[in-house]
Amino acid sequence: MADPTRSGTQSIDRSVMLLKRLAMRGRTGWGLTDLAARCDLDKSTTHRILSALIRGRIVERDAASRRYRLGPMLFELSLARPDSLAIQKACEAPLQRLATRLRCLTYVYLRSDCDAVVAARAGSLPIKAMAAQIGTRRLLVETAGGTAILMAMEKPQADAIIAASLRELEEVRGASHVRSVRRILEQSRKHGYGISEGHIAPNTTAIGVPIFDAAGNPFAAINAGGPAEYFPAERLAQIAELLREEARAIERAAARIAAKLDDIAEVG
Repeated sequence: MADPTRSGTQSIDRSVMLLKRLAMRGRTGWGLTDLAARCDLDKSTTHRILSALIRGRIVERDAASRRYRLGPMLFELSLARPDSLAIQKACEAPLQRLATRLRCLTYVYLRSDCDAVVAARAGSLPIKAMAAQIGTRRLLVETAGGTAILMAMEKPQADAIIAASLRELEEVRGASHVRSVRRILEQSRKHGYGISEGHIAPNTTAIGVPIFDAAGNPFAAINAGGPAEYFPAERLAQIAELLREEARAIERAAARIAAKLDDIAEVG
């Protein structure tokens, strides 16, 4: 007889996996067949889980396209975590300073298990390949910021994430994409900060450095990206240092906001 506890836990794990994949196409959504394949689930299981999530308004299905996407309940639940909004507030000024000074796009990526999620951004460029929006989710190994986070983590943990991510990319994106990601990892280790020089988006460069929490854990990264000519080789180290300065500014601002929230919670 099947263990109901194990079965229930498996359903939760699969639900979480589906939600993460839905977040990777936050605006366009997924068709059932493609989503099931990406999650390595059969269509009937995927449909059953999605139907339950739709009843809870955690997922919704677009009436016109029939594609699945994240539902409004997720936003409503997030309002109970004001500290999540606090990190966005802490990022605003540092990101804008960098975007103005470097004439590029700037992001803060939050680590989410093996993924990097855009939490804040500033600047603008007419390059669609780099126009990640808030909420965009990618594997850590596919971004300069995500790679910077991995480089700052304990090596066994980082190695496990890298190995799992490369296996997934081999299956869904192919050997060519995996070679590009390996090149990002190699170049980042060489430079001492996250860097992607046209490996994912041609003729573009992105640089990232980690952001640490009060315990010294790399929970996020600040990332700057734009046309390759904005990032000449002789300026890379200087740009990385500018990123580190603004990363420290974000850490200080986040700590102040967190302390204020703690004071409010005690009064409440």
